[in-house]
Amino acid sequence: MPGIQTVRISFTSWLTALGILALQTVQTHLVGNFPDAQKSHKGSITSFEKAKAGPVDQLETSVGMWKTEVGKIIIDDKHAKTGKQCLQLTGGEESTVTLHLTPEVKTASELTFRAERWTSRAPFSFRITADLGKGWKEIYSGDDKIKVGRAFLNHVKVGLPVGSKRLQFSCSSPPNTGTLIDDLRIAPIQPQEITGIEVLPLT
Repeated sequence: MPGIQTVRISFTSWLTALGILALQTVQTHLVGNFPDAQKSHKGSITSFEKAKAGPVDQLETSVGMWKTEVGKIIIDDKHAKTGKQCLQLTGGEESTVTLHLTPEVKTASELTFRAERWTSRAPFSFRITADLGKGWKEIYSGDDKIKVGRAFLNHVKVGLPVGSKRLQFSCSSPPNTGTLIDDLRIAPIQPQEITGIEVLPLT
Protein backbone atom coordinates (compact mmCIF):
# COMPACT_ATOMS: atom_id res chain seq x y z
CA MET A 1 0.00 0.00 0.00
CA PRO A 2 1.88 3.09 -1.21
CA GLY A 3 0.14 5.43 1.21
CA ILE A 4 1.17 3.44 4.31
CA GLN A 5 4.74 3.06 3.04
CA THR A 6 5.01 6.80 2.56
CA VAL A 7 3.79 7.45 6.11
CA ARG A 8 6.33 5.00 7.56
CA ILE A 9 9.27 6.62 5.78
CA SER A 10 8.18 10.06 6.94
CA PHE A 11 7.72 8.84 10.54
CA THR A 12 11.17 7.19 10.54
CA SER A 13 12.81 10.36 9.21
CA TRP A 14 11.06 12.40 11.92
CA LEU A 15 12.34 10.05 14.67
CA THR A 16 15.86 10.23 13.25
CA ALA A 17 15.80 14.02 13.24
CA LEU A 18 14.40 14.07 16.77
CA GLY A 19 17.16 11.71 17.96
CA ILE A 20 19.88 13.85 16.41
CA LEU A 21 18.43 16.99 17.99
CA ALA A 22 18.29 15.33 21.40
CA LEU A 23 21.88 14.11 21.08
CA GLN A 24 23.08 17.57 20.07
CA THR A 25 21.28 19.07 23.05
CA VAL A 26 22.91 16.63 25.49
CA GLN A 27 26.36 17.12 23.92
CA THR A 28 26.04 20.91 24.10
CA HIS A 29 25.09 20.71 27.76
CA LEU A 30 28.02 18.41 28.53
CA VAL A 31 30.54 20.69 26.83
CA GLY A 32 29.24 23.60 28.84
CA ASN A 33 30.00 21.68 32.04
CA PHE A 34 33.69 21.19 31.22
CA PRO A 35 35.53 23.86 33.22
CA ASP A 36 38.07 24.43 30.44
CA ALA A 37 35.83 23.79 27.44
CA GLN A 38 35.86 27.39 26.30
CA LYS A 39 38.94 28.73 28.08
CA SER A 40 42.29 26.91 27.93
CA HIS A 41 45.44 27.57 29.93
CA LYS A 42 47.92 29.12 27.50
CA GLY A 43 51.08 28.52 29.53
CA SER A 44 54.33 29.94 28.13
CA ILE A 45 54.64 30.50 24.39
CA THR A 46 57.25 31.94 22.03
CA SER A 47 57.24 32.57 18.29
CA PHE A 48 60.75 34.13 18.18
CA GLU A 49 59.44 37.48 16.94
CA LYS A 50 61.48 39.64 19.32
CA ALA A 51 64.83 38.01 18.55
CA LYS A 52 67.41 39.48 16.20
CA ALA A 53 67.62 37.62 12.90
CA GLY A 54 70.76 35.60 12.27
CA PRO A 55 72.97 33.14 14.20
CA VAL A 56 72.10 32.54 17.86
CA ASP A 57 74.46 31.69 20.69
CA GLN A 58 72.05 32.58 23.49
CA LEU A 59 68.43 33.74 23.45
CA GLU A 60 66.04 34.65 26.29
CA THR A 61 62.35 33.88 25.70
CA SER A 62 59.23 33.42 27.81
CA VAL A 63 59.76 29.64 27.95
CA GLY A 64 63.40 29.91 29.05
CA MET A 65 66.96 30.48 27.88
CA TRP A 66 68.10 28.92 24.60
CA LYS A 67 71.81 28.11 24.22
CA THR A 68 73.50 26.73 21.12
CA GLU A 69 75.58 23.66 21.95
CA VAL A 70 76.73 22.25 18.60
CA GLY A 71 76.51 23.46 15.03
CA LYS A 72 74.60 26.51 13.85
CA ILE A 73 71.23 27.72 15.17
CA ILE A 74 69.65 30.79 13.58
CA ILE A 75 66.61 33.04 13.78
CA ASP A 76 65.13 32.78 10.28
CA ASP A 77 63.29 35.94 9.19
CA LYS A 78 62.16 34.56 5.81
CA HIS A 79 59.93 31.71 6.94
CA ALA A 80 57.42 31.41 9.79
CA LYS A 81 54.13 29.80 10.72
CA THR A 82 52.93 33.01 12.36
CA GLY A 83 54.60 36.39 12.38
CA LYS A 84 57.83 36.81 10.43
CA GLN A 85 60.42 34.70 12.26
CA CYS A 86 61.14 31.17 13.44
CA LEU A 87 63.99 29.13 14.89
CA GLN A 88 66.09 26.98 12.54
CA LEU A 89 68.39 24.11 13.41
CA THR A 90 70.52 24.20 10.26
CA GLY A 91 71.54 20.55 10.28
CA GLY A 92 74.94 19.40 9.11
CA GLU A 93 76.56 16.56 11.03
CA GLU A 94 74.68 17.84 14.07
CA SER A 95 73.08 21.07 15.31
CA THR A 96 71.88 21.13 18.91
CA VAL A 97 70.23 23.80 21.04
CA THR A 98 69.40 23.51 24.75
CA LEU A 99 66.36 25.17 26.29
CA HIS A 100 66.85 25.92 30.00
CA LEU A 101 63.25 25.91 31.23
CA THR A 102 61.88 28.76 33.35
CA PRO A 103 60.67 27.33 35.62
CA GLU A 104 61.29 23.58 35.54
CA VAL A 105 58.30 21.32 34.86
CA LYS A 106 56.54 20.70 38.20
CA THR A 107 53.25 19.23 36.95
CA ALA A 108 52.22 17.06 34.01
CA SER A 109 52.76 19.32 31.01
CA GLU A 110 52.83 19.29 27.24
CA LEU A 111 55.27 20.77 24.74
CA THR A 112 53.73 21.78 21.43
CA PHE A 113 55.19 23.53 18.39
CA ARG A 114 54.96 23.80 14.63
CA ALA A 115 57.76 22.22 12.63
CA GLU A 116 58.90 21.91 9.05
CA ARG A 117 61.60 19.71 7.59
CA TRP A 118 63.74 21.99 5.44
CA THR A 119 64.99 19.32 3.02
CA SER A 120 63.80 16.16 1.31
CA ARG A 121 67.33 14.75 1.15
CA ALA A 122 68.72 12.07 3.41
CA PRO A 123 70.03 11.61 5.99
CA PHE A 124 67.62 13.36 8.35
CA SER A 125 67.21 13.09 12.11
CA PHE A 126 65.32 15.22 14.63
CA ARG A 127 65.24 14.35 18.34
CA ILE A 128 64.17 15.95 21.62
CA THR A 129 65.66 14.89 24.97
CA ALA A 130 64.84 16.03 28.50
CA ASP A 131 67.08 16.50 31.54
CA LEU A 132 65.35 15.39 34.73
CA GLY A 133 68.44 15.99 36.87
CA LYS A 134 69.69 12.43 36.36
CA GLY A 135 70.93 12.67 32.79
CA TRP A 136 69.25 13.05 29.40
CA LYS A 137 66.24 10.99 28.31
CA GLU A 138 64.84 10.94 24.77
CA ILE A 139 61.18 12.00 24.71
CA TYR A 140 60.58 12.47 20.99
CA SER A 141 61.92 11.11 17.69
CA GLY A 142 60.81 12.99 14.60
CA ASP A 143 63.00 11.23 12.05
CA ASP A 144 59.97 9.85 10.19
CA LYS A 145 57.34 12.27 11.52
CA ILE A 146 58.60 15.73 10.57
CA LYS A 147 57.57 16.25 6.94
CA VAL A 148 58.69 18.50 4.12
CA GLY A 149 56.12 21.15 3.19
CA ARG A 150 55.61 24.87 3.35
CA ALA A 151 53.30 26.35 5.99
CA PHE A 152 54.69 24.16 8.78
CA LEU A 153 52.50 21.10 8.25
CA ASN A 154 53.62 19.36 11.43
CA HIS A 155 51.95 20.12 14.77
CA VAL A 156 54.19 18.34 17.28
CA LYS A 157 52.84 17.42 20.72
CA VAL A 158 55.16 15.92 23.35
CA GLY A 159 54.40 15.07 26.97
CA LEU A 160 56.99 16.51 29.35
CA PRO A 161 58.10 14.41 32.34
CA VAL A 162 57.65 16.07 35.73
CA GLY A 163 61.00 17.39 36.90
CA SER A 164 62.29 18.34 33.44
CA LYS A 165 64.87 21.11 33.84
CA ARG A 166 66.21 21.36 30.30
CA LEU A 167 65.17 20.30 26.81
CA GLN A 168 67.57 19.62 24.00
CA PHE A 169 66.61 19.81 20.31
CA SER A 170 69.00 18.09 17.88
CA CYS A 171 69.00 17.81 14.10
CA SER A 172 71.25 16.04 11.60
CA SER A 173 70.76 16.64 7.87
CA PRO A 174 72.58 17.95 4.80
CA PRO A 175 74.34 21.25 5.64
CA ASN A 176 72.26 24.45 5.72
CA THR A 177 68.92 22.62 5.71
CA GLY A 178 67.61 21.13 8.96
CA THR A 179 64.36 21.87 10.81
CA LEU A 180 62.25 25.01 11.32
CA ILE A 181 60.41 25.51 14.63
CA ASP A 182 57.73 28.10 15.43
CA ASP A 183 54.94 28.83 17.93
CA LEU A 184 56.50 26.78 20.71
CA ARG A 185 54.38 26.42 23.84
CA ILE A 186 54.74 24.70 27.21
CA ALA A 187 51.60 24.41 29.34
CA PRO A 188 50.28 22.21 32.16
CA ILE A 189 47.83 19.54 31.10
CA GLN A 190 44.46 20.64 32.39
CA PRO A 191 42.32 17.84 33.87
CA GLN A 192 38.69 17.86 32.81
CA GLU A 193 35.75 16.26 34.51
CA ILE A 194 32.01 15.95 33.99
CA THR A 195 30.23 17.96 36.68
CA GLY A 196 26.70 17.12 35.60
CA ILE A 197 24.52 15.54 32.92
CA GLU A 198 21.03 16.68 32.11
CA VAL A 199 18.73 15.59 29.27
CA LEU A 200 16.42 18.43 28.34
CA PRO A 201 12.81 17.40 27.63
CA LEU A 202 11.70 17.91 24.04
CA THR A 203 8.16 18.34 22.73
